[in-house]
Amino acid sequence: MADLKAVYAHFADQVKRGEALGPDIAILKVLSTETNQRITEFMLEASGDLGMIASAQSRSGNVNALTPFLIARSVSIGAGTNEVLRNVVAKQVLGLPS
Repeated sequence: MADLKAVYAHFADQVKRGEALGPDIAILKVLSTETNQRITEFMLEASGDLGMIASAQSRSGNVNALTPFLIARSVSIGAGTNEVLRNVVAKQVLGLPS
């Protein structure tokens, strides 16, 4: 989470200074979606058997770890898949060959 916070702060500072964002902004999308995926994986694991049921009821209330888990997967596809964005960073930011 600290890495994500630092990367976000870096790009927020760029915007505050009026600088244009470059292709390196893809790093923020990749880090944020993968962090969200890890969090939702933990939620699903921590909720046990009830986590696999989207509208499961527990004694303390609703347990809905499945829906955020599924949404987190779709977000890594929207705005470009993380794999494609890694290629953008490799080529346009790091200057690596194709």
